[in-house]
Amino acid sequence: MKTAFFLAACLAAAACTAQAQDRIVAASPSSRTTVDLFASAGAAAAARQAPVAELGLPLTIEESKSSFHRVRIAGQDYWIKGVHVRILRGAEGGCATQRVDSQPTIATPGAGPNACK
Repeated sequence: MKTAFFLAACLAAAACTAQAQDRIVAASPSSRTTVDLFASAGAAAAARQAPVAELGLPLTIEESKSSFHRVRIAGQDYWIKGVHVRILRGAEGGCATQRVDSQPTIATPGAGPNACK
């Protein structure tokens, strides 16, 4: 029973994490026709160039380091410079299941008595 609950909790956490990941949605500027793909973050020379049309956008960002973003393209990991792409940032918001304070809050817009109704 405990093992099944633990497994279900792990799968639910993984699903929530996958929903919140950032994605590369386009080249920047939009007139760019190719994107440099690097073997490692911070590499001086590109491993290869790929046409934007063949990238299979959107690409899920697996990791970010030193303004580079690791993505998987055709089964291989590459790093892309952040300044060469447009990124859709994942953001989620919601209301807590239990309200703790019903007083107006200046620091958080909408966190007063009418919040999350």
